[in-house]
Amino acid sequence: MAGCVPVPAVVPFFSLLPFSFFFFFFLLSFPLSSLLIGRIIISRFHGMGFNLCLSLCCDRKKVPATGGTIGTNDHFPWVKIGMILFLDQFNLLPPSCS
Repeated sequence: MAGCVPVPAVVPFFSLLPFSFFFFFFLLSFPLSSLLIGRIIISRFHGMGFNLCLSLCCDRKKVPATGGTIGTNDHFPWVKIGMILFLDQFNLLPPSCS
């Protein structure tokens, strides 16, 4: 087959380094990645009947797993709800939220 360039079955590791560095720094950039990850979590669990009012119940409550608080003053409410969904999966929410 004239003119066809064979494609290697295994892509060399060093050719993936630029993408991996980009992905790593993308995850470290807090505003953009947190908003994106929060929206992905919400879109994943929204159809499972999760009560989003739980975010209001947990508002300003101490979260033992993170050592911090989740409040309405957060810049990214999707991240707050996503964090609550994540903690709920592992039964790490405070008793007042269950």
